[in-house]
Amino acid sequence: SLFDAGFGAKRPRVEGSKVAEGEKGKEAPAAKDAAQQRPAGRPPPARDDWFSKLFGFSEGGGYEETKRWLRVVDDPETGHRSLESLATGARFGCGHFSALTLAALREAGRGVRLPGRLRVTNELGDVGAKHAMKENRHAVFQAASQFNCLEFVGPNVRPEDGVAGYAMDRTQGPCCAITCGPGTVFR
Repeated sequence: SLFDAGFGAKRPRVEGSKVAEGEKGKEAPAAKDAAQQRPAGRPPPARDDWFSKLFGFSEGGGYEETKRWLRVVDDPETGHRSLESLATGARFGCGHFSALTLAALREAGRGVRLPGRLRVTNELGDVGAKHAMKENRHAVFQAASQFNCLEFVGPNVRPEDGVAGYAMDRTQGPCCAITCGPGTVFR
């Protein structure tokens, strides 16, 4: 599966209580802090889907219940943003999201010169397999998607229906969204 092919093999940000690659040696917030933030009751039981494997619970309880078991954590020292599963305490880098106008993008890029060279390729194939390739670790993938930055795997699907169903849609948009699952859930 796509999850096992690369996305799930390298859990982003935090495994248990240690901060993952790039921040080794830094401790995650104390378990006491996580316990104080944990909602009452039990999270929806995990299913056999990528969302459950990542966050330790399913979206089966609906949109509001899913939100109740997730917390956005901003680190003021580093500026990093994480999405924390309150079911497991695991944290995952989810990035920052903004939807800028074309005019704002042009203004932000005016006069900026970046080092290195840009290489653009137009390829055919399984985008999930391409995401999992080691040589594509820091690559940017541009894929067909919706204007609201979400995916819809059917005509009657709403954002509140969740993201676990993206795995059933083999088109490039949902497949790319799953490869950066925490960012997709954050949006």
